[in-house]
Amino acid sequence: MNERMRRWIWPLVKALLALAIVGAVGWQFWGDLHHAQLQQLSLQMPWVVLSALLYLAGLGCAAWYWYRLLVVFGERPALGAALRAY
Repeated sequence: MNERMRRWIWPLVKALLALAIVGAVGWQFWGDLHHAQLQQLSLQMPWVVLSALLYLAGLGCAAWYWYRLLVVFGERPALGAALRAY
C-alpha cells in the first residue's frame, strides 16, 4: 500500500469506527427508552437531590486536585477561575 493511500485510509477507518460506536450506543439508548417499565417509574426528589450533591462532590474533589496541582507547579490561578475551567 503506498503512502498516499495510507494517509486517507486511516482517517476513514477511524471515522467509520466512530460512526459505528455512536450508532451502537444510539441503538441501545433508543431500545432502552422504549421499555414499558420505564413509563411507570417515578422520581423521588430526596434521592435526586442526594445524587446531584454526591455528583457535585465527586467533581469538586477532582477539581480541587487539579487546582492544587497547578499551585504545586507554581501557577497561581484564582480558585473560582480554576473550578470553572475544570
